[in-house]
Amino acid sequence: MVGAKLGAADGVLLPAHGAAVAVRATGGEFAGVCCARAWFRYWQLSELPSVYRRLGVPWVNRLAQHGAVVNALIRRRYPQYRRVRGRRSVAALVGNSYHMERFHVAALLVFLWAGAYAAAQGYWGWAGLLTVLNIGYNLYPIWLQQYLRLRLAASAGKPLG
Repeated sequence: MVGAKLGAADGVLLPAHGAAVAVRATGGEFAGVCCARAWFRYWQLSELPSVYRRLGVPWVNRLAQHGAVVNALIRRRYPQYRRVRGRRSVAALVGNSYHMERFHVAALLVFLWAGAYAAAQGYWGWAGLLTVLNIGYNLYPIWLQQYLRLRLAASAGKPLG
């Protein structure tokens, strides 16, 4: 069996594709099976955009893919470009936001597990680093998707889902 030793004292052998297996088994299956759109409202941080603004989520939107900075650069070359052009594009954007939130929820769970494992093994530096990176890379993007759906719903004058 092809594998890699984790550490001399650990004596644990993982298959070479262990990381992919761990992502699929931990987060991927959860995201694919347990994350129907109806579940998303249970972990929605708030129904008020002001809560997200206080947490700095719009700042994340400036730097994200398809965020304010990227859109401004695209509009500089193509002034007619708009991310949202009509009902179809709003529906596509809402669907994509659920997909992206689902991905980041799965990644959040995987890295929470990895951080907990590191802490249990006494690797406090790794546990702290994984936790901080998890907040920035997964928790804030989850909140960003929720915030974007709230903004789209407010502009449409009705809840989206």
